[in-house]
Amino acid sequence: MTESIESDQVARFRQEALITSGANWFFWVAILSVVNSTVYVLGAKYSMLVGLSSSLMAVAYLGAFGGVGKVFAMLAALVIAGIFALFGVFARKRQKWAFLVGLILYAIDGGIFLAFGDVLPALFHLVAMVAIVAGYRALRHIEAAGPAEEPPAMAGVAVGAGPRPSAPSASVESPLPGQDRKRGDSGAV
Repeated sequence: MTESIESDQVARFRQEALITSGANWFFWVAILSVVNSTVYVLGAKYSMLVGLSSSLMAVAYLGAFGGVGKVFAMLAALVIAGIFALFGVFARKRQKWAFLVGLILYAIDGGIFLAFGDVLPALFHLVAMVAIVAGYRALRHIEAAGPAEEPPAMAGVAVGAGPRPSAPSASVESPLPGQDRKRGDSGAV
């Protein structure tokens, strides 16, 4: 019985880790997209594999208008990244809608890369989407399993309950044979 509960706890722990990992991918997408957009606004004519095509399109379009356009381009990139960061926040709070809506928007974003023939960023999107789907599936699995069970050793035991330690006796035995001393006594006779 105890092994079954322990294996259930291990399985639940793994599911929890998958949820957190899936949610964290939204944060990575947001952060790396801002880095990618910043590099592009600063003049690089390439983009990294990581990032959002939607923010790159906004940066490319608005950045063409010069200095003010670059400011608006970065604001647009920050807003888009902020939306994905919010998906991460709500996914960590176990909101299934955040996993689903974020996944759909990220899939559309990856589709834009594919439409322009950019296969490598689309493959990166696929890797992230696999992790996000794993988080969503783990969340559904935990919700279906119900609340976690307490291990039998702890069931019904209040924190701090149990036998109280007895007060120490007035005399303490010395570690050396034949020498007893009273507490507070230096041992001198």
